[in-house]
Amino acid sequence: MAEFSPKDIIPRTSNIIDSVFNDDFFSPFLPLTTLGMPVTRGGGNLIPRVDVSETDKTVTVVAELPGIKREDVTVSVKGDVMTLRGQKKEMREEGAPGTTFHRMERSFGTFERSMRLPKDVDPDKVNAKYTDGVLTVTFEKKDKKEMQGKMITIGE
Repeated sequence: MAEFSPKDIIPRTSNIIDSVFNDDFFSPFLPLTTLGMPVTRGGGNLIPRVDVSETDKTVTVVAELPGIKREDVTVSVKGDVMTLRGQKKEMREEGAPGTTFHRMERSFGTFERSMRLPKDVDPDKVNAKYTDGVLTVTFEKKDKKEMQGKMITIGE
């Protein structure tokens, strides 16, 4: 009789869980789980992860865009909304004749991500740089005097 070890069932359990929770199982629910963000097929969601930080003089947005070329990314600002758009092109590596792929998890496709910026950001004073798949967009804040507003005289 062979000895039983809990370690023996871990790989099998992992494979069972993977087969239940694969992309095909959840595909009808993806629009709900991504809160309206564009979704790609072919390995998963293509939604850039971002960090937004603020100092007393700037607001900085840092987005991870691994595998995406700088020329395939655009950043725009309209009002107080910044929109990040781009495309990760499929780079399917063809194997030798007779090669069978057992798993393809890399994401590809187009994406668009918009985020509201603080009201005191000056969209005309912005700097963007892209290095090693990381986009950094830094906005200067408006002068406090510009943000205070002014009194308006009411005519007769």
